[in-house]
Amino acid sequence: MLALATNTKTMKGSTVFRSWKDYWTSKLHPQLPLSPKESQRLLTALTGSFRRHLDEIHPPTTPNGKPKLGAVSVLTASPHAIYSSTISADKHLASVLTSPLLTRRQANVSTPDENLANAKAELLMNPAKVPVEVLEEYNAKGAATIPIAQLCLHKFEDSLVGLPIDEQREAVAKAEPGRRTLLWLWRSELYRTDTCIHAGFFMHLLTFALMREGLDKYLWEWLCLDKQNNEQHPIDSSESYIRKMHHNARWKGYILQYMALNKIKPAYGQKASIDDALEVFFYASNLREQSISAGTHMRWLPMYPITKLLMGVLTRKRHLYGAVKTENYEEFRRSRNLYSPAVGEDAVAAFDGALLDLHHPEQPSARPMLKLLRHMFGSDLSEQEKRSRYSFAYPVAVSKQFRRWHIMLVRVLHTLRVQRYDAEAAWLRDAITRTLPDLDCNTDEELRKLASDSGWDKSPVGAQAPKQEGSISEPVSVPFPEFT
Repeated sequence: MLALATNTKTMKGSTVFRSWKDYWTSKLHPQLPLSPKESQRLLTALTGSFRRHLDEIHPPTTPNGKPKLGAVSVLTASPHAIYSSTISADKHLASVLTSPLLTRRQANVSTPDENLANAKAELLMNPAKVPVEVLEEYNAKGAATIPIAQLCLHKFEDSLVGLPIDEQREAVAKAEPGRRTLLWLWRSELYRTDTCIHAGFFMHLLTFALMREGLDKYLWEWLCLDKQNNEQHPIDSSESYIRKMHHNARWKGYILQYMALNKIKPAYGQKASIDDALEVFFYASNLREQSISAGTHMRWLPMYPITKLLMGVLTRKRHLYGAVKTENYEEFRRSRNLYSPAVGEDAVAAFDGALLDLHHPEQPSARPMLKLLRHMFGSDLSEQEKRSRYSFAYPVAVSKQFRRWHIMLVRVLHTLRVQRYDAEAAWLRDAITRTLPDLDCNTDEELRKLASDSGWDKSPVGAQAPKQEGSISEPVSVPFPEFT
């Protein structure tokens, strides 16, 4: 009796041990997927097993209706009975193998996302392949998209990193990524889609590639591509129509902005030219003005993005890109207020004009900016009202806005002192100390050093203007704009 109990315990223990062993083995070494040959063997074995079980339970019948047992019964069974048995086995096996409980749930991935992932993998596995060829291959399959085109252009730019200039020129001349990508974009007409309209980085890559290949004319043709189509529609002055047309032309603003940017940051380490960037602005401005009088679609050409870019280059960043012709500077000064945003247009025009006067290449003047500052600092508003109305003039000390305000105010003080407007400079310094103490971070000695240092990149370079008599008149009340 004791031996029987011991044997039973041993059997139970060994069974539990084997179960745990099998469990941990499956966890550490999961079973690999079956090969097609092994899967076929398993399917054949299962089918045969089902058929045998069905034959045992429902033996085939003879023509006289009496069942025959044994191996002979299978050979003498009617074709209909054998066929019925086979169908039953196949149906049962199919229901088991296709059960929803046994199928894995696939991730919800759209076809465009799959194509983009496949394109990334293909470029990763074949780094020597020209990326634009991948775009053309997907286009042949009808699967090319804006994200795939952006990926290919970006990969091509990465392939040029670290190469000598001559090798870069050779690779670009051989691949022609800009021309081939633009050709695909025109033929597919995907530039009309919202995906393209909002693809700013793709526009930047394509514009840079085309200008590097010397194909600026294609960009201008692209901007005018819809001219014939839009001229056929009657002019609508409704707000919804205007908003729609501005939205549809948004991508053209990207193109103009990136064309000017590529003039001041050209390819192959060439010399930057602010004048060339201004020529892009002037040409686009002429196209727009002619289109307004003719009523064509180019009247919707967005000029604000390129205007904002050039404002920053001509004022805060001119020391990075070299000199500019005075006549071009003054022409931009006269025409830039036509392209200010609709909100606060007068305020932006007044401030930008004063800022350009302050940075004039030959005759810098701080008087227009001083008038605006005097209105803000010298008004009878309370401190709370000033901060509420001119909240942008009280930036956080760690923000980029704070740094820009500081540079601008130092520039005004510097110019006033260089041009011997000592009383005005003293008034402004006192106003800054009282109203914006966080910006009062330069002592008089530091300002004198800035004024005497001809190498300071923010200082005016022209001769001193003659001192003008008379006080500065109070300006008309103009909301002070945000520094851009």
